[in-house]
Amino acid sequence: MAGVQRINWVDWGKAFAIYLVVLGHLLSNNGIEGKIHDYIYLFHMPFFFFISGLLFKIKENNIREMGLRIWRSLIVPYIFLNVLSDIFLIPSWILGREWPVNNLVYFLTADGRGEPGPTWFLCCLAWVWLAFYYISKLSYRWQWAIVIACGVVAWAFPYTLFWRIDTAVMVLPFFMAGYYGKKLLTWQMAAWKTVLAAIVLIIVTAGFSCLDGYVSVYIRSWGNYPVLYYPAAFAGILMLVMVSKLLDKYRTKVIYVISSGTIVIMGLHGIVLVYLKSAMKHLGLTGFDHYSMGEKFLLGGMTIVVLYFVILWLQRYCPRYIGNRK
Repeated sequence: MAGVQRINWVDWGKAFAIYLVVLGHLLSNNGIEGKIHDYIYLFHMPFFFFISGLLFKIKENNIREMGLRIWRSLIVPYIFLNVLSDIFLIPSWILGREWPVNNLVYFLTADGRGEPGPTWFLCCLAWVWLAFYYISKLSYRWQWAIVIACGVVAWAFPYTLFWRIDTAVMVLPFFMAGYYGKKLLTWQMAAWKTVLAAIVLIIVTAGFSCLDGYVSVYIRSWGNYPVLYYPAAFAGILMLVMVSKLLDKYRTKVIYVISSGTIVIMGLHGIVLVYLKSAMKHLGLTGFDHYSMGEKFLLGGMTIVVLYFVILWLQRYCPRYIGNRK
């Protein structure tokens, strides 16, 4: 948001996490790529909800003001990024003689599929903000009872709901942990202790990932051992926090811009990948659907570079449509 004081390590963390989002959508589910894919999915989206809680402040006096904030900060960007992405799909619809019925359904239900699918995060976060607005008024005892209940309900609930309501229940504990843990994360550790903690957490998170297998907040997939999900995800979150704090002393505009534009990358990286893959195919650099793991890592980076300039343009000329994020 405009005027918000930046927290440098948070910017680093968001930049790392959004790269993992892009990379996660490129990696296959097989072999070593599958292992890396599962590792990423264990914590990358929980990290975004955790950081959203860490940065969240309740300034509204009533539900109407909160609703207006949700509309401006989350729903308007959701609509804008979906429309913008789909505009660039029009040539493929014309050439394929297709009506974009599926994309319309995905948009209206925040289904998560299609090129702008990751914008489901914005709808989900809207429910989290709304729920926490009321939860924050309760005593701490009731709040933590709700956290425990969220995990149980999200695991036991048998249906997938539109607009990611069910996912909001699953991720609310991450958001609340970020909100109430913000003071704890102001501590400073010696560099060697931070390095050691990061290494230990990388190993611990890898162990959890091998045990639990594929997990996903998007479809509420808990992995092989649901009881391990939250400890595993929090280990991954803290790992990324430690790595980011190691880089806290380094300030760069590139990281700042990427961090401030993570929702733009979420919404538009799918369409950028479509165009990059097509360009590489016509240049004879690679096949459209066949890339080595190294090429996928590179393609993820190229996507971030392209969207870096898109973020700058949107922040300058139409900041309202991306929630005034600067």
